[in-house]
Amino acid sequence: MGTRRILDAHGGVVSTLEVADDKIIVGHTQDVDAIMENNARMRQENDGFSPSRELHRVANIPVGVLTGWLQDAGIDVLSYIRNPKVYSKWLRKKIYDPENSAWLSSVHSRTAKTMFHGADFVDNARKGGAL
Repeated sequence: MGTRRILDAHGGVVSTLEVADDKIIVGHTQDVDAIMENNARMRQENDGFSPSRELHRVANIPVGVLTGWLQDAGIDVLSYIRNPKVYSKWLRKKIYDPENSAWLSSVHSRTAKTMFHGADFVDNARKGGAL
C-alpha cells in the first residue's frame, strides 16, 4: 500500500491519487444516496414537466455512474464532455435500459428528444423541438 491523497472533493465526487509499487492510481468515489432519494421523490412528486411544459425531466445521473458507463463503453470522458450530442443515442439507450430506468428516471415518455442540462437530462416536449 502506497501513499494516498485526495486530489479534489467537489460536487460529492472525491478524487484520489495513490502511488504504490511504481504505479499511479487515480480513483473517484461518490455517495449517490441523496441523488437516488431525490430521483425516487421526483417520480412521485409530479409528471416531470417544467412549468412551461416545454421540458420533460428524464433522469439525474450521478457523475460517478456516468463516468463508469463511459469507461465501460470505451468512450473517452473528455470526448463526451466536448461533444455530448455525438453520444446522445448511446446515453438515451442507457437511461431507458430496464436495469437503469427504475432508479435513474422520473416519470417520462420515450418519444421526445433528449438533451443535456447540467447534471439532469431532459426531453424537449415540443414536437419538432431542437436540441
